[in-house]
Amino acid sequence: MARRRPQTWAAAVLAAVLVVVVVTTAAAAVGKRLLVDMTLVPDAASTGAGKSSSPLILSSSLAGPHCPAQLLCLSLTCVRNGAPQFAVCLDGSPPAYHLHRGSGAGAHGWLLQFEGGGWCNSARSCAERAGTRRGSTSLMNKLEVFSGVLSNDSAMNPDFYNWNRVKLRYCDGGSFAGDSEFTNGSSVIHMRGQRIWDAIITDLCQKGLDKAKKGAEKNLNKDCLNSTLDPYQCYFPQYTLPNIKTPYFILNSAYDVYQVHTCYNQGH
Repeated sequence: MARRRPQTWAAAVLAAVLVVVVVTTAAAAVGKRLLVDMTLVPDAASTGAGKSSSPLILSSSLAGPHCPAQLLCLSLTCVRNGAPQFAVCLDGSPPAYHLHRGSGAGAHGWLLQFEGGGWCNSARSCAERAGTRRGSTSLMNKLEVFSGVLSNDSAMNPDFYNWNRVKLRYCDGGSFAGDSEFTNGSSVIHMRGQRIWDAIITDLCQKGLDKAKKGAEKNLNKDCLNSTLDPYQCYFPQYTLPNIKTPYFILNSAYDVYQVHTCYNQGH
């Protein structure tokens, strides 16, 4: 039976890049730090929540304080075309990401880091979130420290230091998924995570993501590759685990850091 290729951005990107890293830890300043400005996708924006003004266009004047001499900083870049309509944060502001370009042997490698931050699960909680940095790029820090797996230090990050490294900012409240909105009178809350994903990937493809040459297929489980319709499926445990011959025991904590801090440490 001929293999069929799912026609989704997620599948295309997973087949093109070596590693997509999903982490939620805050970057710690260790040694020489790389500070990267925010890239905004203003053409994706609709009007803000409860407003009838023109689409929000953010400029480099929002970049914040000057970068200290010991840090490597990149200037703000605004993307003014090509983004899908209504790809907006909860409050209607445009989606954003940070990018540091790869070089040398890593010029065609891409690593995407998805910022975490929990979910909103009701109209009220999403409306409240829209007024915070978790729901609006206009309220986020405009400079971001790149360290750890995003570092450009070969000693700290030997695998990916010279790759194109991207941090996608999280502002939709639903983990880059969903495509709906909630209207209450003149107020609008946008749940457009899927469109945010499409807008950012579209923009990154124009910057070289579509020409990524460092593929992950060679590192995937060979038995899984032979038993699935598409290599991208072998990123997921339901396809990979049946092909692991070494005995394994999966342990998952009942509580994560967010739950411990938010639910069980209130008032302390």
